[in-house]
Amino acid sequence: MIGRTNAVSKPGVELSLVVSVTSGAAVTATKGSKTVNGTAAGGSCVLSLPEAGTWSVKATLNGQTSDTKNVSVVDSYAVALTFFSATITVNVDSGASVTLKKGGTTIATKTSNGTAVFTVTETGAYTVTATKNGQTTSGSVNVVSGATSYSLTLSFVSSTLNNNEWSVIKSVSDAGQGANYWSIGDRKAVTLNGTVGKLSLSNVTTYAFIIGFNHNASVEGANRIHFQLAKTALSGGTDVCFCDNQYGPDSGWSSPGAGYFVMNASNTNSGGKARKCVQTFAGRASRAIPGRLSQSFRRRSVPSSSPLPSTRTTPAAEVRRRAT
Repeated sequence: MIGRTNAVSKPGVELSLVVSVTSGAAVTATKGSKTVNGTAAGGSCVLSLPEAGTWSVKATLNGQTSDTKNVSVVDSYAVALTFFSATITVNVDSGASVTLKKGGTTIATKTSNGTAVFTVTETGAYTVTATKNGQTTSGSVNVVSGATSYSLTLSFVSSTLNNNEWSVIKSVSDAGQGANYWSIGDRKAVTLNGTVGKLSLSNVTTYAFIIGFNHNASVEGANRIHFQLAKTALSGGTDVCFCDNQYGPDSGWSSPGAGYFVMNASNTNSGGKARKCVQTFAGRASRAIPGRLSQSFRRRSVPSSSPLPSTRTTPAAEVRRRAT
């Protein structure tokens, strides 16, 4: 805020600039090569200016710099300066080198211990870049208030699918960038624990593999990576088929009872539907997958179709009904 006093400029009369600012602050007014300094006391500092014109005024205190005011002085003026301080917290891998810039000028560089915290003294758009092990990731923060703490989370994306956390894979998927990093057939380890129907799983490591990107996006939704479960190894290996102790030949099954991977609990296909048992397995299997993976699921809208003959199943179509 700038306010004009009632003083009148006269030849030979020294001009004064009254600066309202925190006591103890060092105040500087500059005009071209001319500089006038003073120290605030009692909440203000009076500077005697040698000539009229436009003067830039700022103050520093305890390592902080105030905003800068440009004052066009034709007689005596008063100006108020305020100190600004805001924090930017960057969440990124420990050990990453994090650099904060504004307008191409480097403000500071820090090493992350899981977070890197920066203090800025003015509003504006800041760019944050983090590097680690040859990888780089970046983001931006727009600082508009000193009363607000700002945060930014950065993730490194590896071109090797299995080296990424599911949360990173989800963020890439949400951005529609999956095909720019990975390919169909790439695999990610999934360790299964729990009970699926009557099947007990304990630290069983399998490998989910990519079967498509944005498949049927107009119906099922865009920005998807479609996975299928599972393979037995990170490379090579064989396909996994989940079954329980009621698995048997095409004839001779006993009535299994509820909870098994079968169409009906009794020895009949009455009311059956090819996808019924697979839907049951897919729903129960979600209880055995890691929480970080289940949190990355996004539901698909699968078009309905008429029932298939009871002798046919379509496991791939149903097991992949949810994808990141």
